[in-house]
Amino acid sequence: MMTINTALSAYPATHVRGRGPPRYPAPPQRPWPPTEQPLSRSSAGPLHSAPPLSLLLAPLLGACAAPDTRSIIVASEITGEHYLLEALFPNSFQTDQPLPVVYVVDGYYHFDGLARHVDRRWEAGELAPFVLVGIGYEGLNAQRPSQLMTINQKRMTDLIWPAQGKGDARQGGGARDFHQALVTELVPALETVHEITAGERALMGHSLGGHFVLSDMLEFGRADSAFDTLVAASPSLWWAGGALFDTEIEAAAAVDDLPFRLVVGAGTLEGTGMNAPVTLMVDQLKSRAYPSLTITRHDPTAGHMEAAERIFEASLDELYP
Repeated sequence: MMTINTALSAYPATHVRGRGPPRYPAPPQRPWPPTEQPLSRSSAGPLHSAPPLSLLLAPLLGACAAPDTRSIIVASEITGEHYLLEALFPNSFQTDQPLPVVYVVDGYYHFDGLARHVDRRWEAGELAPFVLVGIGYEGLNAQRPSQLMTINQKRMTDLIWPAQGKGDARQGGGARDFHQALVTELVPALETVHEITAGERALMGHSLGGHFVLSDMLEFGRADSAFDTLVAASPSLWWAGGALFDTEIEAAAAVDDLPFRLVVGAGTLEGTGMNAPVTLMVDQLKSRAYPSLTITRHDPTAGHMEAAERIFEASLDELYP
């Protein structure tokens, strides 16, 4: 395994989505094969400035059975975590061709299966090209039962806001930091190293990850998000007594529009405890009549874990036919 230690400077964007193309300074000299052109986007959202981060470029051979899969590890200065970013590229990928980039949190659960689905659809000519990215943790594999507790502790911290409980019983609360790391460290690192010109970006998450995705729209990035499309599968809207509903009310008072394409749903076999809050959130959002917000429901006949796969696959098939 080859590891390169280097510093990746931040790209302070002057763009707010919907107000013209983003403008970035030329990237710094890098030890990997660079292009000496600015990092440009056609319609991708902004990436905010951040402190330099340590990026470890580590090709992981055989990490996934899908064809053109490339991996990097990013050491975040914001969260202190080392994140594994696995990316599946279409055969037609070219660095100067704008492509959608789809980011999936909890990549250790979802990336391999989605990559196989996407590759099959590409082979059949049934899916447009895009880059699929799974976000996980270095050295942790959900297929190893001994690592599941560690994975759960880390994702509980990164994906959830606000915190719940006090003292030793405190859970969650790190999603603000992880969101900042995502848009200022992880996304710029991946797109710079692989020289991706992002045409648009999507963010997908399931369960706690679905809660995180909705938080991007309603709290962290509601006025200035790095993402255009959000897919929230079986979001944990029960968290902290339904605190995200209060966040939605605050968002409605703060902004006139939410310019997102939102796909949301839950498995019909998950029960009313999961389905009723999703319906309530959708109804609440629709009642605001945001001019640029589009909402699509996918509610497959499935339980909690199967719903993730079904909703993600249906969303990709619908978004990139």
